[in-house]
Parts: sequence; structure tokens; C-alpha cells
Amino acid sequence: KGGSVTYRVGDAGDAVPGATVKVDGKTGTTDQKGQITFKFPKGAKTGRFHVTATMTNYFPAMGSLLVK
Repeated sequence: KGGSVTYRVGDAGDAVPGATVKVDGKTGTTDQKGQITFKFPKGAKTGRFHVTATMTNYFPAMGSLLVK
């Protein structure tokens, strides 16, 4: 079964557009709302993946994504 995950990058409650988000070899840029959605097709590998969000003049954010 496929699916998707949406991340929101923010600073003190404000959206951070233009941030780079990486997960499982995929890279994207947040929109004006500070959001990005990654889609995982049916048959995508499962496991825990490292997630990073970076933007100039901000500290990087890191986390993980568990895909079952």
C-alpha cells in the first residue's frame, strides 16, 4: 500500500518557505506555507529513515520517519 507524508518547517510558529527537506534519498523544497509532501508508491521499502531540513541562516532540523 502506498502513502504520503507531509512535513512543515517553521520557526517560532512562522512558515519557512524554501527549506530543503531530505528523506530516503528524496529531496524537495518547502512551499510558501513551509510544507512539502513526499509520496511513497506501493512497494516502497519499509524501515526507519533519517529526515533533515536545512535552510540558510537556520539551524538544521533532524528526525526520523518510520515506514511500515
